[in-house]
Amino acid sequence: MSKKLYKISQDPNKNNKRIAWVRKLVLFIMLAIICKLFFLQIWDVDNLKKKASIRRQSRILNQAMRGDIVDIKGSMLVTSRCYYDIYIDPRQIRTTPDEVSSQLSPILGIPKNVILHKINNEKRTVILAKNVDITTNKKLRKLGLRCLDIIQKPGREYPQGKLAAHVLGYVN
Repeated sequence: MSKKLYKISQDPNKNNKRIAWVRKLVLFIMLAIICKLFFLQIWDVDNLKKKASIRRQSRILNQAMRGDIVDIKGSMLVTSRCYYDIYIDPRQIRTTPDEVSSQLSPILGIPKNVILHKINNEKRTVILAKNVDITTNKKLRKLGLRCLDIIQKPGREYPQGKLAAHVLGYVN
């Protein structure tokens, strides 16, 4: 009445052959994985480092710009402005540190030896300048240095000075 969907062989020699084929298949798959890992981690490491360097991403947190505050006559009391912090990662420098510092020095207005000292003494990201204006930012971006990280941050500017400071507050 009930049909068997599969048939177990009574021949032990036939079962041993099946087990041997499954073992060979598993061994072949494991060998293929090991070969691929060897290729990726040892043989092709330089190519992968180049790809990782190209795809390097920096986390950028864009904060929203705040609105302007004006008095009843329309004169500006508080306005928003973008500032930029400039960081350098010495590990990402593709040319010599001396060459990079000579490119950055005239734009940032920092002596070349100070930039060179910061680059040579640190192994991680170093801050070069804070609160840089937009024209300096554009000049730095034109250099196309991958070792630079430029972080945008909003700031507040008070054209009227301390006028109504107790009402407007001071945030920068």
